[in-house]
Amino acid sequence: MGGAVNAETVAQELSDRLGTILNGRSTPYAPDAISPPAGYVFGPETSYTQSYQNGLTRAKLSVAVAVARTPLDVAWKALSSYISDTGDTSVKLCLESGTYTAFDTIVVTRSVVGDVTIGGTTYKGAQFDLDLTGSGA
Repeated sequence: MGGAVNAETVAQELSDRLGTILNGRSTPYAPDAISPPAGYVFGPETSYTQSYQNGLTRAKLSVAVAVARTPLDVAWKALSSYISDTGDTSVKLCLESGTYTAFDTIVVTRSVVGDVTIGGTTYKGAQFDLDLTGSGA
């Protein structure tokens, strides 16, 4: 992660990459309002103690993708392509195949389908948990 974790840079790079499958509708923070499909980054939980000095820094973040305000059974068709591990709109494939400068590795560890609340409006969507690593300070 470039010697030090810069949460703003990490979130921006993830948002930029996620935006490639969401028609640019992704932000590095939870927005006040969206036009689905849209996504955003939240977190991180950072561990600086993977090893002493110049070791591994690990950050756990999440991204959310919101697709619709309709019932889950209607939104499922849109969600299924985002939660798949392959395909043109797979969040996992999109994020894991990106080129980043703010960190070294990324693994999408899980996805959870359910409600995503943005600006007080509840959408159907999914949360994706990420595990990032990079060289420590």
